[in-house]
Amino acid sequence: MLACLFPIPYSLLPIPYSLLPSNCYTQSVASGTIIMHQIHLKEAETKLAELLEAAAGEEVVILGSDGKSFRIVPMIAVQATPKFGSAKGLVKMSDDFDEPLSSSF
Repeated sequence: MLACLFPIPYSLLPIPYSLLPSNCYTQSVASGTIIMHQIHLKEAETKLAELLEAAAGEEVVILGSDGKSFRIVPMIAVQATPKFGSAKGLVKMSDDFDEPLSSSF
């Protein structure tokens, strides 16, 4: 297990809060307390694939050597809203569209 990765809801934490490693901090949110783990940039460089996999469903915080921090969060898929008239000219209708069909059809 990485010593850094993602927020863990306090209620799901398998160990007592007092035994958390020193690289953790807590954040209160509407649904409860989240325990956030941090990883340093040098360590993140060697574990990037694991961090990206964890970030698919969680939030990952990376600390730079200059004190800056970076968050890797999952992207939210945005569905395009259809725009009226966007297919204009793409569909052609024959002149005899509303005529009765032949018996051979």
